[in-house]
Amino acid sequence: MDYFEMLEAKTEELYDIAREARKQGKDLELEPEIPLAKDLAERVEGLVGPEGVAKRIKKLEETMSREEVAFQIAKEIATKDDKPGEKNNYEVQEQNADSAIRTALAILTEGVVAAPLEGIAKVKIKDNPDGSKCFGVYFAGPIRSAGGTAAALAVLIGDYIRIAQGHDRYKPTDDEIERYVEEVELYESE
Repeated sequence: MDYFEMLEAKTEELYDIAREARKQGKDLELEPEIPLAKDLAERVEGLVGPEGVAKRIKKLEETMSREEVAFQIAKEIATKDDKPGEKNNYEVQEQNADSAIRTALAILTEGVVAAPLEGIAKVKIKDNPDGSKCFGVYFAGPIRSAGGTAAALAVLIGDYIRIAQGHDRYKPTDDEIERYVEEVELYESE
């Protein structure tokens, strides 16, 4: 038995012990929360899904970089039509976009940061003042230095998904622009 086979066997033994312990019902969860994964693709599917995405990630990795895979997967998930003929079903588009952004972010961060699970609160398709549709990514907390890269990637992926779904860019009103300028100046002076 080589080193990696030994690690895998010992890990499985420990998971068996954890499963038996959890069956006693002394914990809120009856199964170990962390699924075992052999590679990035399985880790991403275990963390955020959707089901079957690991196989597609592995196929794309044969010819693409990790970044290209993330964006391709995001596009495929975001434009998946759950109900043929319902192109403007915004609820389905929001669900697909939410799944797409989390999956792509998990690929880019190698499934080792909390951003795909906890950093994004929701994804929403909103109305611009001119009646066109735009895209909103809501974050669960303040953007901080430890999560800045993932937050920036989420915005970038969100914009890519927006384009793939055929939505317009966000069009701020003059009042929103003036408020932004005021807040930035206030932040700088304080």
